[in-house]
Amino acid sequence: MFEGHMESRKHFLSDHEKYNPVENTQALANHVFDLSEHVHHIGDKVGASHHMLEMAVTCQRDGENNLRIIGDDAIGLKTQCAVLQPRNGGLREDMGQLREEMG
Repeated sequence: MFEGHMESRKHFLSDHEKYNPVENTQALANHVFDLSEHVHHIGDKVGASHHMLEMAVTCQRDGENNLRIIGDDAIGLKTQCAVLQPRNGGLREDMGQLREEMG
């Protein structure tokens, strides 16, 4: 077990000697900066997605309201057709009488 620990320590020290700590710090700072830029970019995309979702909800609400209005109009037209149907039958009778008188 001790030999494994020493071997691990030897690899760590050799890796540490290969890299300049100043370069590592600069690389880490660059990496952190890049990540923060990505976070801002993701935040912008989330904001845009939220705005699009709000627009979709508004359009859905408007669509439901329009469907309700169309349904009310259809019910009104059905009522008017029911009222006009008997009148239409009366007009047919009147036209039939006029044809008989004229013809």
